[in-house]
Amino acid sequence: EKNAMRNQTAPLIRSIGSMDSQRLQAPMNRTNRQLSFTAAKLFATSLALFASAEASSAGSSVPITKNDKQIIDMKEDSVEQATVSTFNSTISLNATISPSLASTANPSASPSSTPSAEPSSPPSSSPTLSSAPSSAPVAYSRPPRVDIRYVPWIDLPADIATTATLLNYTYETWADYGENPIENLNWDRLSRTEKQLAGILGYERQSWNCWQNHYQSLRWIDLDNEGIQSKQWWEALGWDISSWNRYD
Repeated sequence: EKNAMRNQTAPLIRSIGSMDSQRLQAPMNRTNRQLSFTAAKLFATSLALFASAEASSAGSSVPITKNDKQIIDMKEDSVEQATVSTFNSTISLNATISPSLASTANPSASPSSTPSAEPSSPPSSSPTLSSAPSSAPVAYSRPPRVDIRYVPWIDLPADIATTATLLNYTYETWADYGENPIENLNWDRLSRTEKQLAGILGYERQSWNCWQNHYQSLRWIDLDNEGIQSKQWWEALGWDISSWNRYD
């Protein structure tokens, strides 16, 4: 009977050796782990069969009961769990592709005690307000004065007096500056004929606007235009946008 049991277990032992040989000759993977689990189960079964044969040869013909089978299954499960724990703790399923971080070429011995650069100053608590963009003072300049305008009426040459008359000047308005309504108009508001007559007296755009109109018909914003740039001087005299544009 013992020989018969050995004949039954011999193929199991050979299978175990074959499986273990395959596992050792190939890299550890899922298939090799399955072979190891199967070999462990076969080994536990062969031990149980040997134990049964030894008991029979000793005169104890005790059959393997259901309880014995449960004990054998529990031993097989313990062997399998121990094998799984060993594989999980020693074998990585996925190899590392590349290192996580490159090492520092020249690490500093200790952090610096002071920052490398001075920190910027904090921003101002409130914005700077101004009514207009700041600009450097403009040097006072004006177009040349038309001197004939300041010659007394009785001393005017006949052709100049005739021209002044065509511009609605009289003895009184010629002597009293600003009384002739035409002086309330800037050059652009004169008619073509009036511009021609003013030209005979010696005026052009800049000199008329300055010496005749005194920029009074221009808007406050126009006083900073190129060729005029007189707003700063009017401000020095107390004018502002409201009084100049007559908003009051």
